[in-house]
Amino acid sequence: MKGIVFNGKHSFTDFGLVMISKNRPILPEPKLAFEELPGCDGEYDYSGFNPDGRIKYKAIVFEVEFAFRQISMADVRTKAHAIAAWLSCGDRQLSFDDDPNKYWIGKVVNKLDLENLLTSVRRFTVQFKCSPFAYSTQVFNQEFVINGPTDIAINNLGTYVRPIIDIEGSFTNIVFSANGKTLTYNAAIIDAVLEIDFEQMIAVKDGAINVNNNLFGSFLELVSGSNTLQISGTDLNCTATISFRYVYL
Repeated sequence: MKGIVFNGKHSFTDFGLVMISKNRPILPEPKLAFEELPGCDGEYDYSGFNPDGRIKYKAIVFEVEFAFRQISMADVRTKAHAIAAWLSCGDRQLSFDDDPNKYWIGKVVNKLDLENLLTSVRRFTVQFKCSPFAYSTQVFNQEFVINGPTDIAINNLGTYVRPIIDIEGSFTNIVFSANGKTLTYNAAIIDAVLEIDFEQMIAVKDGAINVNNNLFGSFLELVSGSNTLQISGTDLNCTATISFRYVYL
């Protein structure tokens, strides 16, 4: 029976709930900003006036109805409290059986009078308020030997994403370039590990030392589809491990 996994439990397997989808938007609502200017026709659209030049999105709300199959009234009341305990939590991973290999991060935001609902109509609706993007259970994770200027082809199956790059070995300096942006780490390392998290915009050496002061340029990102990541520098003798989780609208 199709259902959801939330807070580590399955709606049907663990609670005997039959899922009836009510409202599951395909896209989140965009954050739009318009202004009417005197003496001008139409409106001015500020929606894309963000550092990356892209429109941002509001949280997405999935509304799901469940039907309860339990017959015994005593069992219904017991199961109702178990369901309440399952749903009463903060942000957790939410995935749908009919939309496999991806998950959202969200929580329940509507009031649920489970005992009354289940003892009467035996149905109830849950609203999950989630981050606007879905995340793939599949992770891109590949290692490359870097002994000189290297071009790495990356196919990003989702939307824009910023990777994590782990460099292990030695170099005098190292440069990363992709999609018109370049980031340079301008300090030598010898037999060390350097992690650059392009999403969190932080560089850490040997797992403990913040070395952002050695970074110059812009934190790059991967676009949807084909990307070429260029790695260059001086005295390169290292391996680069590139990892990221696919992100979907």
